[in-house]
Amino acid sequence: MSEENIRNRKRFDVALSFPGDRRRFIQKVAEVLAQQLHQGQVFYDRWYEAELARPNLDVHLQSIYRDEAELIVVFLCAQYEEKEWCGLEWRAIRDLIKQKQDKAIMLIRFDNTVISGLLSIDSYVDVGKRSSIDIGELIIQRLYLNRQIASPPPPVPLDDAEIQAPSDAQKEAEQQAKREPIQREQQPASKLEHLLQGEQGQGDKLGQLLAQKEAREKADQALILRERRRQVEKQERQRQADVVKGQRQKAAPKRQIDQSLTRRQVLKWAVSAGVGVMGVTVARQLLAYQSSQLSPSSTPTPSPTTVDYSNLERFLKAGQWRDADQETANLMLEVSNLNNESWLDTTSIQPFPCEILSKIDRLWVDISGGKFGFSVQKKIYVENCSGNPDGRSDEKANQCFGDQVGWRVKGQWIEHSDIT
Repeated sequence: MSEENIRNRKRFDVALSFPGDRRRFIQKVAEVLAQQLHQGQVFYDRWYEAELARPNLDVHLQSIYRDEAELIVVFLCAQYEEKEWCGLEWRAIRDLIKQKQDKAIMLIRFDNTVISGLLSIDSYVDVGKRSSIDIGELIIQRLYLNRQIASPPPPVPLDDAEIQAPSDAQKEAEQQAKREPIQREQQPASKLEHLLQGEQGQGDKLGQLLAQKEAREKADQALILRERRRQVEKQERQRQADVVKGQRQKAAPKRQIDQSLTRRQVLKWAVSAGVGVMGVTVARQLLAYQSSQLSPSSTPTPSPTTVDYSNLERFLKAGQWRDADQETANLMLEVSNLNNESWLDTTSIQPFPCEILSKIDRLWVDISGGKFGFSVQKKIYVENCSGNPDGRSDEKANQCFGDQVGWRVKGQWIEHSDIT
């Protein structure tokens, strides 16, 4: 990068604009970018909470997206069109479009929702089945392409006074060089090595750049290995599930259901209760699943020991109930293989493993001192609201439960963002 580009460089290389519903995927993309660019060059809101805790945040955010970022990456979906804060960011981005700064904007879609101000001629990247690593690499490629097409500064002409005949000393030096040939050093293999060999006084700084590059490469390799390991584990779970399914079809034995804690019982009181302060969207899906007959699942599900509960446990111990609520929803979506979705429908709830549901409930109950959890709210639903313990539909009990736990105010269900 030239000295002029360094002087004109903006505060952020990349700024991410997205709805909170997609945070789990976007955070992984941000981590990939941070490994390549440095965290301080990527605007991801969670990394700047202190700076964003201010009045008139809308004005500050629009300034970041419009003036302080070299490339703005917009993740479009149905939730982006609905969210107010996304709308404020989108105004600043549309102002860049008006100024014909197309190079500064990269559009990425999760779905085909119609976005105000966007036309069919506007191209985008479709997330589809791409991983967060794939999306991060595409963003890096776009950033580098933007920098490569920047026109270099024009050469500076020399005045006639600056062009002088060589002095006697210079002539003598040239003759000496001819008499005593010097073996030239091998041409540097890269621009960075050339700078290390030729630029005095900057050796330490360039050495740090090399070390950072090596660290990023190692981090990328580790990330790729983790992704491959997850894929192998997923394939192994699928293989085991296929084997079990084949055995069931051949033998077709009658299942002896443990009445003490069956899948049907766990799911039905989960349907009636919800999780702690879990998001209203997920909880309503659970409450909406009524008395349909549940059949044993034939789809692969991880055991409680293969699910990572560390983030949930950390949020609960810190009393960060909203973050713990979101992590609970994330875990349930991940177990259900719905990473790119924002809620569970009744079809997805049906095969959910009761062991994992019980583990989540125990963490909530134990760490909150009995205040939150599936079982705690089941007790409220059944004993305080006279709800059906077997999960059959009871709208009056559902409304009573919403009033009891604060999900309904003045007879209206409130939004997840309003829950404290």
